[in-house]
Amino acid sequence: MNELEKQTIQEFIELAGKLTITDYGKLSGIERTRFFRLVHGADMKVKEFVALQSYIKTHKKETINWSQIMGDMNLKKEVGNGLAARSESLLQFERTNRLQELIDQTSEIAA
Repeated sequence: MNELEKQTIQEFIELAGKLTITDYGKLSGIERTRFFRLVHGADMKVKEFVALQSYIKTHKKETINWSQIMGDMNLKKEVGNGLAARSESLLQFERTNRLQELIDQTSEIAA
């Protein structure tokens, strides 16, 4: 699980309050056993990430600035890995931007 996914889970739990895993699953639309796995470090699927980000966006005006987080992570990779990581970072950043567009579109449809 990467830093962005950890922050998304933490933000969701903070907004939802202290609940059971079953209640978190109902709020997010993610099965409770899958939510349990996410809390304990399993990699997130895109639809799970979108579901949590949508909940966060609708219940809080300010969401995680994940573009900045991804940029920071990619910058660290570039410094450590040189030019090979640069092309990977650019690809990841492009994917990140597309994911943000998807989240925005999903939020607009839900509203």
